[in-house]
Amino acid sequence: MKQASYNMIHYEFSSQNLHILITLAINQKISHKALVDWCSLYIYEADKEDHQVLLLDDKARTVMLDIDAQWELFLTNTFTVSELQTLNLDLIKLPVQWLKDWLEKL
Repeated sequence: MKQASYNMIHYEFSSQNLHILITLAINQKISHKALVDWCSLYIYEADKEDHQVLLLDDKARTVMLDIDAQWELFLTNTFTVSELQTLNLDLIKLPVQWLKDWLEKL
């Protein structure tokens, strides 16, 4: 199934949108990297103390932080440095069960 091209910037940071994006990733409508990038952008914005992003509930914040961290660990533990330099990260998939578990935590 071909993944739709979504502009993740158009998704405001909300628990509902996080739920939607995880579901899209599970159903292979967006890449797992796109989900991670959206979560990483939240973390970056939160670090700047943007009041809008701080409106997320604790569950959503925790899930976003976990998605970001687990992506980095997954890449590090699965691929060599030389592989990472040539990989198309848009094709990398996290274990689907992880996505389902994050969905349940919301």
